[in-house]
Amino acid sequence: MSEERKELQRVLRENRLAGVVNRAIDFVRNPDRSKLNKLLAAAGVVIAIAVTALLYSAHVKSVNAAAYGQLLEGDGYFHDKKFELAVEKYGSIVQVYPDSAYEGQALYMKGNALYLLGKYDDALKTYESALKKAGKTFKASIMAGIAYCHEQKGDYKTAVEKYKELADEYAEYYMRDDVLMRLGSCYEQLNDQKSARSAYQRIVD
Repeated sequence: MSEERKELQRVLRENRLAGVVNRAIDFVRNPDRSKLNKLLAAAGVVIAIAVTALLYSAHVKSVNAAAYGQLLEGDGYFHDKKFELAVEKYGSIVQVYPDSAYEGQALYMKGNALYLLGKYDDALKTYESALKKAGKTFKASIMAGIAYCHEQKGDYKTAVEKYKELADEYAEYYMRDDVLMRLGSCYEQLNDQKSARSAYQRIVD
C-alpha cells in the first residue's frame, strides 16, 4: 500500500472521529428539543409510576394494620360474650376499611356474633357477604354458619343441602363430624330415617 493511500485513510478516520465528537458537542450545546422533551417525559412517567406504587403500598400496609387492630378489639368483645359490641366493631371494619386484608374475617366473625344473638336472618346475610370476601381458610366455616342458620330457622331442607355440600366438598374440615351429626338430625326432622342413618354412618366410616 502506498504511503499516499495510508495517509488518506488516516485523514478519513480522523475526520469521522472528529465528526462524531462535533455532533455530540453540538447536541449538548444545541439539543434537539423534541427528542429531549420525549426523553424527559418518559423519565417523568417512570418516576410517577414508581412513586405512586410506593405510596399505594404504604397506604395498603397502613389500612391493614388499622383493620387488624380493630379486629383484635372485636375478638376481645366476642370472647367476653359481649356480642352486640362485637357486631358493632366488626361492622366498623367493613365500613371504614373496605377491601382490607381482614374484611372477610371481620364479616365471618360478625356473622358468628349475630348467630349467637339469635339474629339468624342478619347472620345469613353477613355470612353470604363473607363468602365473597374471605379466602379458603374461612370458607368451610362460613358455609357451616350458613347451614346452622337455616337449621335454627327450621328450614331443614335447605340446611340438608348446605350440610351435605360442606361434608362432600370439605372432607378434611375439622368440624366435619358435627356437620354430619347435624345433617342426620335434619334428615330426621324431615322424616327421612334412611338418609339420617347414612349420614350418621359416615361419621364412623
